[in-house]
Amino acid sequence: MADDAPRSQPGVRQVDAPTPDTLRLEIDAPPEEHEQLLRITRSIVDHRRSVTQLSQALQDAPALPGSATLAALRELESAWGEVDRRYRLLTPGEAAAACGSRTRNPAQWLTDKVRGGFLFAPRRGGHRVVPAFQLDGAGPRAGLALPLRLLRGAGWRDASILFWFTTPSPRLGGSDPATTLSVDASRVAMAAEQVVQPW
Repeated sequence: MADDAPRSQPGVRQVDAPTPDTLRLEIDAPPEEHEQLLRITRSIVDHRRSVTQLSQALQDAPALPGSATLAALRELESAWGEVDRRYRLLTPGEAAAACGSRTRNPAQWLTDKVRGGFLFAPRRGGHRVVPAFQLDGAGPRAGLALPLRLLRGAGWRDASILFWFTTPSPRLGGSDPATTLSVDASRVAMAAEQVVQPW
């Protein structure tokens, strides 16, 4: 005898949301795919926010930017995507959990770590992100505080610090500071000191 009850189909379903401004989805997937699907979804949402902000800025601008400005914006968005693929950009909640914190307020946890000089967290799409290379599983990676202090002391903003850490450096034999940090933090500190010193 056939069952007349509706059957759950694999895929994506929209479910009731608490407010009209909220979209809730259920995705049928094996547990081992949950993290990957969450990262893909966050990437799509971040990209959409970036496009929305750019669109609003273009509408508010007295004149449209030239092709060179648009090309630079495309390059910047591409660089953010590459950094996320190579190093993983975490939400405050993901970063706190990766450090073993059970905080109920991951945004405050992150603010405390940033203000204390233990981490940096640039904004992407209006939200703070934490490059995963700063964490060692128990907390902020040892040896990160000195390069951060040097770069911030020279007036660098967190986005510039991120791109410095993720760009290959001749001072580090062609390796990038993010990779070198886990192997030899003192070399990263020396490279940061050299890059901020006036000529």
